[in-house]
Order: sequence, then structure tokens, then C-alpha cells
Amino acid sequence: MKIKLVILIIVLFCAKLLLAQPPKDNPLATYYSGTVGYPAWTDKIKWQNVIDMSLYNQGLNDFQKFEKARDQLYTAGGGILYYPAGTYDFSDAPADGPNGRGLMLKTGVVIRGATPTGDKDAKDGTLGLLTKFLFKFNTRSGGQVPRDWNIFGIVPSGSEELKDVNYVGIAWIQAVGAVVYFGPQVNWGATWATAGSWQSDLAKTTWKNRVPDGTHPMDPFNGGGTIYKGAGNGRLIFGCVFQDAAVMNDAMDFGSGPSGFYMYKFGARVGIYGSDVFIANNVLPKSTKNFKYTQLTCNTDQNSGCTKKCLSTRNSSVLFDYGKPNGIDVNKELLGLTGFGSGGFFKERIIVEDNYVYTHGHKGFNISGKWVIIRNNDN
Repeated sequence: MKIKLVILIIVLFCAKLLLAQPPKDNPLATYYSGTVGYPAWTDKIKWQNVIDMSLYNQGLNDFQKFEKARDQLYTAGGGILYYPAGTYDFSDAPADGPNGRGLMLKTGVVIRGATPTGDKDAKDGTLGLLTKFLFKFNTRSGGQVPRDWNIFGIVPSGSEELKDVNYVGIAWIQAVGAVVYFGPQVNWGATWATAGSWQSDLAKTTWKNRVPDGTHPMDPFNGGGTIYKGAGNGRLIFGCVFQDAAVMNDAMDFGSGPSGFYMYKFGARVGIYGSDVFIANNVLPKSTKNFKYTQLTCNTDQNSGCTKKCLSTRNSSVLFDYGKPNGIDVNKELLGLTGFGSGGFFKERIIVEDNYVYTHGHKGFNISGKWVIIRNNDN
């Protein structure tokens, strides 16, 4: 009897150890295990090189721990930042102003949450995710708006440029207040104000001297030159919820005064540039945090086309509406940043499928590429 009891205890202990181990499978291969299949390039991600972030203790807060663990994985050639079930708070990120940063991934690094035990399918507009990331909001006119750098982004390291950042992604994460932006490399101007690009002359004082590098969604429109240099390879967004997400415009003045604020017209909730892109089984839900506020608005001369001339101003009631921005953009046209025939937009092997996107006013999907599959999405 005692021997059986000892054996039972050992078995239970071993089972507990196995359950506590972080997953090391390719979650796409697991989810799409039937006849549909999954993109083979995702097998190049080092799924078995895992840091369990619930046990990681280098850093004073979740943001510092993220950056230190990310650098550790990058040095090791890539791997997975695994966040078990729970809530992680990134309020300590330096997310305000022109020189801030968000959760910036480096080559080979993927963020992964706990695999759902219940609802795993996004098509009905819900996912039963167990891992939640919280991003801090700023209070404006009685409402809550995202900070400038509430972003899952990419950043080069060492001798890399932005176009050299490959095999990055996010899986099984519920993100509250953050967008995704994996941007392209262009011929950057010296600063926003001196770049001479489409909106450079509208940069607010605090952003005029930003040195563009492509890490912020507004860099291509404000600090870009005319030459497209490329975009990376391997971008994965799978099984995520992006709630109350919008690219904020606290940087450009459209006649609304220095305190003006609103969403960035050309900013998507998921904006990706590159080849071998897989965006699948994600939810971009309707927000419950929309609010009205009063702002100085500009009445333009409609007969002059797209001009910046402001004939008069008035205080207007404006709706801050999280449902208005674009949903998912992939290799979006950059308004003439590349010359005709120079290529750049039609990157290879783009798959966007099984996503639920709530949006109105702007497009749910804006996608270009070569060898593209867009299917089973709900908008």
C-alpha cells in the first residue's frame, strides 16, 4: 500500500511538472492541423527556445523584463517570450512623445501567450484568451485615449536596418490599448520637419526634431524620402485580440491647435509590411470606450482640393471612435514614396484569413502582395 502511495505521489508530481512546462510546439501547426495547412516558414521560428516570463526576474517591471528577455533571445538567435495565463501591465513603458518606444521586437523574437482552453476561433468575434497585456491610456476631455507608443513594433539591432528584421510575431495575446506596426524601410529624412515628405510641415513643435527610423506608424508620412528600401521577411499575428486600439495623432497640427488630438487617419490597428506574412484568427472588436468631446475644427475650402488652407475655425462636438481606423493593412501603398515601377508593395506570400474585424468609416482590410490569399474573414 505504501509503495502504491509513493508511486502515485511521484506520478502526480511528474504530471504537475509537465503541466508547468511552457509550450514548445508551433501553435499554427497545432491549430491548423487539418487539410488547410499552415505556412511552412513559421517552422523557422525557434519555438523550443523559450523564456517563461512568469519566472523571469531581470527588471523592475513588466516592460523592463520584456526588453531584457528580448535582448537575451536575440543574442541567442531568436526564440519565444512566453507569457502564461495572467495579466501583464506595460504602463511603465516610455510611451509618450517623439522619442518613446513600445514593445519593440528584434529579429527572431515572438511573443506567445497561453493556449486557450475554451474558445479558440475568432470568426464569431470572440476568443477565450488567458493572457492579457494592459497598456496605459491618457485622459483627454474626460475620455481615455492610447499613448503615442502603445505599439507592438520592430527595431533593428547591431548593423541591421529595419528591412533586416525578420521572423517576428505575436500569438494568443489579448492586448488592451495597443496596435501592431511592423514598418518598411525608406530613405529617411534627417528630421520630420526637414524631410520634405507629405506632412512634414505640419509636425507639432514637440515632434519636429524627431529623427525618423520607421518604428512609428507616422514616420513614412512625415519623415520619409522618396526611395523605398525594403521590408523584412516573416511576420506572424495569430490568435490575438486588439481591443480599444488606435494609432494616436498627437504629432501633427491640422488647424486644431496644439492641444488637438485624434486618431491618425492612415493608421491601422494591425499594420504590416514585408513578405511571408501570416495574419490569422484575430479579433479586432467593437469598443465600448468611445466618447464625445469638443475640439477646435477647421473649415477648409472644398474647391481647392486637398489643401491645408483653413478658412475659419469653430468648436465642434467630435466622436472619438475606436471603430473608425483601418483594420488590417498589409504592404499599404505609401502615397508615392516609391517611384512608379520601383516595386516594394507587392511582397510575396501574404495570407490573411479567419479574422474578425469591426470597423466603419474606413476600410477593414487594405492588402497588396504577390501570391496573396485572403479568405474567411468577417468584416
